[in-house]
Amino acid sequence: MVAAITKNETTDQALREREAIAQMAWTTGIIAFFGLQAILWSVAIFLTSNDPSHAIVENYDKKAMDWDAQREAEEASRKLGWACEISPSAPLKNERQRTVEIGLRDRKLEPISGATVLVRAFHKARAAHPVEQQLVESGAGVYSCVLEMPKEGLWQFEVTADRGDDHFRSLQVLQVGDPRLRSSKK
Repeated sequence: MVAAITKNETTDQALREREAIAQMAWTTGIIAFFGLQAILWSVAIFLTSNDPSHAIVENYDKKAMDWDAQREAEEASRKLGWACEISPSAPLKNERQRTVEIGLRDRKLEPISGATVLVRAFHKARAAHPVEQQLVESGAGVYSCVLEMPKEGLWQFEVTADRGDDHFRSLQVLQVGDPRLRSSKK
């Protein structure tokens, strides 16, 4: 009977050791799983926070809140009957700038002179980096400026023109440069 107790004690001791190893393995596995998740989330947050294409258009929430006022301004621009044609040039010598010409015409297709024209533009993949410039009248109804536009592709242009009591606003998306770089249609 002494031998039976010793054998049972040895068996119980072996089972306790195996159970302790199993507990350690499972605990280590669970901690490793959550540790891996923490590392993956940290990498994902780092990559998205440092990606220049992961951005929201400036004042997007304010624009959403002022939606009715924007619609009224757009309707007033339509009633005004002005048309806006935006023409970006080929890259200038330094390859980062382009001359942008904006032609303004009234509903009779007559050039609109003497307006204060402002353009705000951004590449669709870089909404956090808009460029803004006041244009100078370079001809009858033609306004121009040089903009920092280092990337080809889809650009969003917001043009505002004021002359006296007339206020005009135009929002256009244009392909600038090589059309094969077009990422989406609008």
